[in-house]
Amino acid sequence: RVIISKLIPDTPAERAELKPGTEITQWNHTPIQEAISQITSFFGPYSTKHAERLEQLVFLTRVPPGTKITISIKEPDSQQTKEVSLKATVEYDSLFEAIPSLAEDRLALPIEGKILEEQNLGYLKINSFSEDYNLTAQLWDRYIDELLDADVDGIILDLRINGGGNSGLAYDIAGYFFNKEVTVSQSFYYNHRTGEFEAKEPKAKIRPGPKYFSKPIAVLISPYCVSACEGFSYALTLRDNTTVIGHYPSAGAYGEVGRGQYDLPDDFSMQFPTGRSETPDGSLLIEGTGVIPDILVPVTLSDALGKEDTVLDTAIKTLLRESN
Repeated sequence: RVIISKLIPDTPAERAELKPGTEITQWNHTPIQEAISQITSFFGPYSTKHAERLEQLVFLTRVPPGTKITISIKEPDSQQTKEVSLKATVEYDSLFEAIPSLAEDRLALPIEGKILEEQNLGYLKINSFSEDYNLTAQLWDRYIDELLDADVDGIILDLRINGGGNSGLAYDIAGYFFNKEVTVSQSFYYNHRTGEFEAKEPKAKIRPGPKYFSKPIAVLISPYCVSACEGFSYALTLRDNTTVIGHYPSAGAYGEVGRGQYDLPDDFSMQFPTGRSETPDGSLLIEGTGVIPDILVPVTLSDALGKEDTVLDTAIKTLLRESN
């Protein structure tokens, strides 16, 4: 189902008196799911179908100014369908609202945290692995130190909006959850002369950090957990008491881009993957699938309307159950 979650002020939808919770069943006389499938997102290409599908929905409404659209809707608590005509105007607020990474606070610290006192759980939101290494590392160390002192029963790591960044930083942070060295993956690069992917050293490893949190953790992911965020999430699954939770898998974009970045004329830049990561057993890591949640949480109407966070609620219930 496609539900209107929010109305942006002074837009054609608001002037047409559409309401949050209204279901859109057709777009220009085409069934809504079919209409979405016909859209090409401007942010592609994608490694996974679930990531592409979400942004096809975002770009369904991005049409040239002046375009007239007819939608069929069912208003909340009504089974009757009616048609509404809309005319597109120039605005960007709805795009920024629809892409979570664009709606984030630019002044937010790379890591934010709190203790859920009632449940005796820690909650850490990791916004990025791209910020200053020392700042991020110091924040992380302080939070883990405080959570250890508070003797919390588990930690929720919210990675649902994290565009990745420095894999070394991510693995150093992950080290606080391991008491022994673990090999995560190895990079392979294509050799045009041999037609084969060849292994390159060193292997990606997690080494124990200066502090160790041994209790259960819940890792919250989404398709907006990308690249190093996915590597971090996957690495945490290599410990025994980690539960990955989300509405969808992560983005599935884990190709090595460090050697494929180019500056172009007129301030344009381009990057593309030049290598791949494989697990010790030779399996392709993350690319094309994403990190798959252990608990796949259905999206509810309350989720869509911002009244409930069922992914977070599921994480709390899971950790409370494991700590009893």
